[in-house]
Amino acid sequence: MFTTLLETQKATVTVIIFVGTFFAALTIGRLLKRRAGVRLGVLFQLFCLTVAFYAATSFYGVHVGWRNHVDAAAILLSTAFVVALLDRYLWDVYFEKKRQTPIPEFLRQVVALFVYLIALLLVLSVVYHAEGQLKTLLAGSGIAAIVLGFATQDL
Repeated sequence: MFTTLLETQKATVTVIIFVGTFFAALTIGRLLKRRAGVRLGVLFQLFCLTVAFYAATSFYGVHVGWRNHVDAAAILLSTAFVVALLDRYLWDVYFEKKRQTPIPEFLRQVVALFVYLIALLLVLSVVYHAEGQLKTLLAGSGIAAIVLGFATQDL
């Protein structure tokens, strides 16, 4: 009887942690959106769900094989949040308002792509332990970049 009561209380606290973490993260996002003008979308809401799920499973003590996938999703979705913050504070506030320098949309997208690429390599290396495959991929892409550089040299 005592163990079922304890298990019920643990499940209840886990649900409270999930809901509380989700709404706390959403509130932070809404404040950033309304007060600072940070453009957050569906990816931020998915990030909030992932963080809440991660907090709840960590409290409950779930250790399963698919936890790596939750780690990877949390890292990649947090990258979307970082890109939104970079877009607002680096490009809009610092360069365009403070320095009066217009930044082309192409440069913003290239930097965002670079940040996503770094996050993806981090996920593959740290979460999935694919260092061997990454070395081969990076070596192949380096050779392709050298060939492409020599091919476009006359342009």
